[in-house]
Amino acid sequence: MKVKYYIQHRSQKLDAAVRYVWEHLGRDYNIEFQKVEQIEECHVSLGFDSHCTFTLSNFFLQNMESGVFSWKEMLNLEDQRPIVLNEFRAPDFLLSSFYLLSGMQEWSSFSADRFGRFPYVESCQKYFGGCETAWVDEYFEEIFNIISDKISIPKRKEEPTEVVLTHDIDHLQWPIVQNIYSLARDSYQSKGIQPLKKIRFLLRNTRRNLEEIIQLEKRFNTTSIFFWLVEQGPGQYGVKNADYSSEDRYVQKVMDVVDDVGGTNALHKSSKAQSITQELQKCNRLSEINRFHYLMFSLKNQGEELEFSVDQDYSYGFAEHYGFRNSYSKPFHPFDFDNWEPFCFLEVPLTIMDTTFTTYLKLSPDEALERLKEFLGEHQNNSFVSILWHNDYFNPFKFSGWKEVYEALLVELFEKGSAKVLTPREVEEKYRIYEKIYH
Repeated sequence: MKVKYYIQHRSQKLDAAVRYVWEHLGRDYNIEFQKVEQIEECHVSLGFDSHCTFTLSNFFLQNMESGVFSWKEMLNLEDQRPIVLNEFRAPDFLLSSFYLLSGMQEWSSFSADRFGRFPYVESCQKYFGGCETAWVDEYFEEIFNIISDKISIPKRKEEPTEVVLTHDIDHLQWPIVQNIYSLARDSYQSKGIQPLKKIRFLLRNTRRNLEEIIQLEKRFNTTSIFFWLVEQGPGQYGVKNADYSSEDRYVQKVMDVVDDVGGTNALHKSSKAQSITQELQKCNRLSEINRFHYLMFSLKNQGEELEFSVDQDYSYGFAEHYGFRNSYSKPFHPFDFDNWEPFCFLEVPLTIMDTTFTTYLKLSPDEALERLKEFLGEHQNNSFVSILWHNDYFNPFKFSGWKEVYEALLVELFEKGSAKVLTPREVEEKYRIYEKIYH
């Protein structure tokens, strides 16, 4: 279905913003948008007048033209949702979608956290009550309904939520001291015999559990992405990298198994100063797919490097909270505000990470599972969820109970629900909009 649109105001930046929203919405709703030069030729009109189909915010455009990107300036702080209002105090769903989808807030000045990241506490999502709601998905539905009033277009089909399963491999060395300490602590605190049943696991390396993870996922007819570090030792901000070598016989064996079951071996970009390309060259087994270690990246600083190094990146999520970092659930092309055009690499947002619940939210396994079931229940259809579960969290000692949370998530998604797991190739085929740059 083709929808013709007319923009009343002449502005290259406004043109780019509108086109960016149309291309993502058009992909999700199977609509092709075509710009026309005469208002008589259009189905929908965009401008600052009240008679336009979409009355845009002139204030937003003026700020955007001036390089003002802060959400405190761009969004209506009195609303309960992150929304741009036009001059008639009505919601401007189109420019609201652009602001959130593009990650515009992260190109403004902010106080980085101790790992140089854009922190959740600085985000508009935190101010407006959390990032569990995919506001852009909802705004797209509002825009679709407005267009439907002007031209007959088929409704989008209800589809089960799609899922990507991932594992970051940070550690593989035998944590014998850590395991003994955890066993002793749990035995003392429980004053029962339950922890003592784990004694038999002390004789095995509980981090070399990757084949067990693969077998668990096979039960649900799913595969996953394994992100491997190729650098050892400390890097920037004192962040340690792998305690293993990518040349290790066990690592190579697991990579073979991952390939055999249809999974994906990918790069876990280290905290060291080397480029993504340099690290990919150290292990020719890895796909041109990346996730930054500790999620240490920003689109403003690493976007250009990602553009010329990888096809897909899986780093875009808040470490401190589960949900949608740009209030949009699906893979998207980030926007390059230095050149005012979309990046060609595909960003697959990180929705759920184990460390969020232990390090930041300080929840028990049972409390985390309750939160996650509620979250997944709210996003059962027409959504996308990316899950990261480190292999450390399958350790029955320090991370007792967290393997069971992951297994319960798989049950919730694939047995009780009808979610569909996607491979990177399927993500590429369904969600890519812009032709990739060949590296």
